[in-house]
Amino acid sequence: MTVPTKDCPFSKCDGSGFVWYKDWSKRQDPNGRDEWMEECECNKDRVLRRKLKFAKIPETFRESTINGFNINAYEQLESKEIAALAKKAATNYVKHFEKMQEKGKGLYFYSYTKGSGKTKLISSIANALIKQYSVDLIFITGEDLLNEIKGTFGKDSRQSTSEMIKIFRVIKVLVIDDFGIEAGENGANDWVERTFTSILNDRLEAKLVTIFSSNIKIDDLDQYYKSGRLSSRVKEMAPEIPMPEESVRVRKADYENTKLEELLYE
Repeated sequence: MTVPTKDCPFSKCDGSGFVWYKDWSKRQDPNGRDEWMEECECNKDRVLRRKLKFAKIPETFRESTINGFNINAYEQLESKEIAALAKKAATNYVKHFEKMQEKGKGLYFYSYTKGSGKTKLISSIANALIKQYSVDLIFITGEDLLNEIKGTFGKDSRQSTSEMIKIFRVIKVLVIDDFGIEAGENGANDWVERTFTSILNDRLEAKLVTIFSSNIKIDDLDQYYKSGRLSSRVKEMAPEIPMPEESVRVRKADYENTKLEELLYE
C-alpha cells in the first residue's frame, strides 16, 4: 500500500520509515491479518546513525573496524604478537557479545605507552557493537565523565547531578577511554574515587558491560585509588588485555611530517 518516494534512500517507503502491506488473500483467514506494517531499511539506518551519534565515539575513529586494526603498524615483533592477540580478543568478544553481555563482562585494555592503539581498538569494538547488536552505548574518557558530572553542580538542584550520574550507571554499554588518568600522579581525591566506585559498583551489580582502556594495570589501580575498592570491582567486570608498549601514533606523526616536508621543500 505504501508508495515509495525519493525521501527513502532505499526506495521502499514514503520516508516515514515504515511500509504498509495489504494481502487480499488473507482476508478470509480468521487468524490472519490482511494489512500489516513492517519497518523499512531506512528507519533501521536512521536508528543506527542516531545511536552512533549518541555514543560520541571520537570522530577520528567513527569508521574504524576491528578487521582494519593493522598489527603491521608496529615495528617490533613482540608488539605485533601482542597486537595480534588483542585484535583476536576484540574479534571474539564481539562475536560472543550476547554471552559476554549476559555475564556482564567487558574488556580492560592497557599499556604504559601512550598512542599504542588502545583508543582505536576500543572504538572499533564500540562501532561493531552498535552496528551488529544495536546496543545503547556511551564512549567517554574518564576525565570527561567526571567533567560532565561537575558541569551539573550548582544547576537547578541536586537532581540534575544525580540524573547525570544515573546515565553512566544504567547505559547498556559504557566505554571508558584513558581510565585512571583522571586520578593524577598523586592519586584520586575522595570525590573522584567515590564517584567512580559508585558508578562501577552499580554496573557490576546490574551486570552491565563496561569496556576500559588505560595506562595502568588493574592491580596497580590501588596506587591511584587509595581505598583499594576500585581494582577488585574492575577485575570482576573485565579481563585484562595487554597492548603493545610501542607508540604507533608517534610513528604515524613522523611519517606524515616527513611527507609534508617533502612537499614544503620540493
